[in-house]
Amino acid sequence: MYQKGEIIVYGNTGVCKVEDIGVPAISGVDQSKKYYTLDPVFESGKIYIPIDSKAFMRSIITKEEALKLIHRIPDIREEIIDNRNLNLLKEHYKTSLENYICDDLIQIIKTVSVKDQMAQDKGKKLGQVDKFYMKKAEEMLYGEFSIAFDMPKDDVKAFIAKKVFNDSSNLSVIN
Repeated sequence: MYQKGEIIVYGNTGVCKVEDIGVPAISGVDQSKKYYTLDPVFESGKIYIPIDSKAFMRSIITKEEALKLIHRIPDIREEIIDNRNLNLLKEHYKTSLENYICDDLIQIIKTVSVKDQMAQDKGKKLGQVDKFYMKKAEEMLYGEFSIAFDMPKDDVKAFIAKKVFNDSSNLSVIN
């Protein structure tokens, strides 16, 4: 069970603060259950989720875990899916996102970055499905790293690049 004030990762919403635990004062909720009241850190609104829900929730990555992951980025391999069936491509990306595993998020970012470069080399543009899921993976990863490193989310990409390459001008591995 998470504690009030704890920062967690919830589903595809991403980083949330546990604002309260109990029965919320809203209509339509099961009064016999306790709920987490979650406040998304990078979005507006409130989320009410039963504490015994099967929805994906986990503790946020620590600073030490994030640093170890950054050092492994060069070893995380792209997984180029050259499939013209957009539904299969969407399903592949959705599966990679649903467990919110940071390695998978990095793999999506690296994969789509490589696909984008390949498309540009052919004088083409990256597909909308790839763009959408890369943006989602970046939002999820950079949001969590922002909390782990206690820095603005907009600074995370350059921070990662600097750690990986010791040169913030080379961002190709993380887009």
